[in-house]
Order: sequence, then structure tokens, then C-alpha cells
Amino acid sequence: MNLNISKLLNQVSYELKALELARQKYKKQLAPNFSIFNYIYTDEMMLSRIIADLLNPSGDHAQGHLFLSLFLHQLDLPDDWRNINLDHADITVQTEKTIRNGRRMDIYIHIKIAQQSYGICIENKPFAADGDQQLQDYANEMSFLFPQNWHLVYLSGYGNEPAEHSVKPEILKSWLDQKNFSHITFPDLISWLKQALTECQNDKVIYFIKEFKHYIEKEFLSMNDISEQNHILNIILQDPQHIQATFELLGVKDQLQDSLIHKLEQQLQSAAHQKGWYITDRISRDHWAGLNIFYTQKHKLCFRIEFNYYNYRGFFIGIAKREGNLAAPELFHQIHSAISELFPHEKVKQSEWWAAYIDQKDIWDWQTHTHVWSMIESGELCQRITQYAELIYQALNQKNLLDEFNLS
Repeated sequence: MNLNISKLLNQVSYELKALELARQKYKKQLAPNFSIFNYIYTDEMMLSRIIADLLNPSGDHAQGHLFLSLFLHQLDLPDDWRNINLDHADITVQTEKTIRNGRRMDIYIHIKIAQQSYGICIENKPFAADGDQQLQDYANEMSFLFPQNWHLVYLSGYGNEPAEHSVKPEILKSWLDQKNFSHITFPDLISWLKQALTECQNDKVIYFIKEFKHYIEKEFLSMNDISEQNHILNIILQDPQHIQATFELLGVKDQLQDSLIHKLEQQLQSAAHQKGWYITDRISRDHWAGLNIFYTQKHKLCFRIEFNYYNYRGFFIGIAKREGNLAAPELFHQIHSAISELFPHEKVKQSEWWAAYIDQKDIWDWQTHTHVWSMIESGELCQRITQYAELIYQALNQKNLLDEFNLS
């Protein structure tokens, strides 16, 4: 079996090198990496704007309710919703709609036909985690506005389920039973966009939809090159022994990942030791698992890397506090400003625990952004993390903020 695995790996490696040579030869004609989405900061708010504009029948796409109609078919709606005639409906689509408690819905849709009203709230979570009571608050608002006809859509990036602190599991189950709730993912939107492409009548809109579809494939499915994936699949299917070898390899995937995680920890330990820094905590597959780098042992704040979701998903870095009861709003503001100034082209965020943090979008999900594993083996990821930590250290030191890390 070992010979079959070795043979398969060698053949795949050889064929991919040949494919890369062909890609380089014709790159002027193909421009495979060029996309309008390279020039758009695709954070949660921008993605909400794009989706909302498409869903809006009055949007500049001029395709009427095409996108909205197809989207409704993606949802698990009550039967009477299927009879909605969008041609005769008054439809409002908004982003960032404020509700009674001050929270904002990512996308809000109001469909009114005669005396009947229907409401949809889309909670867009491509990267971030849920807030406390977030889905519950939106459901309370929607049931208040539309007692009989409301629906909540949870749009997640990688299939992660709503957090229990956002809505209790038993309540979520009741929403599902009553068809008040749908959970869809960004990859699910691909079929929606494909359907729209067959009916869209404008070349500019068609081009944008193709680019948006490609962005989703690349960002959430790691499908950078479909031809490459098809090439690998064909190699595997050529020989029954290749198929068996493939499943043998898949069987050690988790062990391989855990081994590389351990190697990353060792690399970071060595790099931190050389700089006189201190590392605590461990990286694991758990939710919110991460590793702390303290610039000195006395500091109450640290540079931290963390996964927002289970199974090495949702990777970000930043400056975090080590204790939940620590409150330093002015210091948090100063740190956030300093890091925002240091990385002007990054989206620097802040939360209760984090003075400043940056989502690592190109390696956000380590199950789909698989190039990250080779970055560990080569030492590139350790170098990248260490460079972030060093640059932040220097920036905060220049502004005399590091001394404030000792606060009690």
C-alpha cells in the first residue's frame, strides 16, 4: 500500500507541475488570478451590500425580482410563502436596519402584497462569530413586526452552526419546526448564482455574477483552480489502487494536521525565546483555541493568535486581554488606533476581549485554505506571525503603550 501512495503522490506532483507550466505559458490569455474582487474589501458589510443589491428588485442590475425569486427557493419557507406573486408586491430591501434594542440587521426584506406582509432578516456571518442573544433579538424583532409571516436566515461562511449564546438550541429547533428559520452557507449561494446566470439578460451583470461566484468558490471552497482539481480527480480515477491510496491518505488527515500544529507551536516557541517573549496556552481544534505571546511576563495584555471556530477555522491575530474582568477602554482605544495606523490596508476590529484584531482572510479556514499547512512546514507561517508580533511591539513601544500593559 505504501508503494501505491508514493506512486499516487509522485504522479499528482508531476502532473501539477506540468499543469503549472501550461498555465504560465497561457497566462496572458487566461489571466487566472485577475478579478474585480481583488480590489474590493470583502468584509461582512460589503458582502451584505452585494447580496442586498442583488435581492433588491429595484437594484441597478435591472433584472427585477429575478435574484429575490431564486433566493426564496433556497429557503425552507412555509407553503403559503410559495404563492407570493412578486410581480404585484411592494418590496423593500435594507442593510444595517436598526431594531428596537439598537442592534442592526445585516439584510432586511419586507414584502407587502395588499394587506399581507412578509419579513425576512438575513444574518450574514461569513467570518465573525455570533454575539450574545443576537439571533434571539432578531427573531423577537421580526415576530413583533410580522407576527404571522417572518423568517430568519443564518448565512454562514463555512457551515458553522449558530452559537448557543446567540439562541438556545431548543428555541432554534422550534423555529425550524415552524419554518421560521433557514441555515444556508456561502457555498450554497453558488447554485443561486448559477441559476441567475441562465436567466440574466445583461452582459455587465452576468460578468459580475460570474466574478462573485468565483470569489465564493475561491474564498469558501478553496477552489482556486477548478481545472487543477479536476486534473487530480482524473488521476485518482485512472487506477483502483489510486482510489484506495487516496482514502488511506484521507485517513491520516487529522493526524497530519495535528502534527503540523505541534510543529508550528515549536517554531513559535523558538522564535519567542530568541526575542525574550513568553508563550502560554495551546492551539487545538476547540472553539476559541489559541496561543498567547507575552512581551513580558508582567503584562496583562498579550499578542494572541486564535481560531474563532472549531477544527482550525476562523484564524485571526491581535492584542487581547488575559482576564475577563480587566477594563481599560481608553487603552483599548489607543491600541486600536496605533494598530490601525500601522496596518492602514487591513480591517482592524475591536471587541470586549480584543483591543485590536485582524482576520487573516487568506488563511481564515485551514480546512479550505489548505496552502497554510505547507506554510507551516516551510516556516513561512511562523515568520509571518512573528513579524506581526514584532511590528505591533515596535509600534506600541514607540507610542509608550507597552508600559500600560502592566495595568491591574
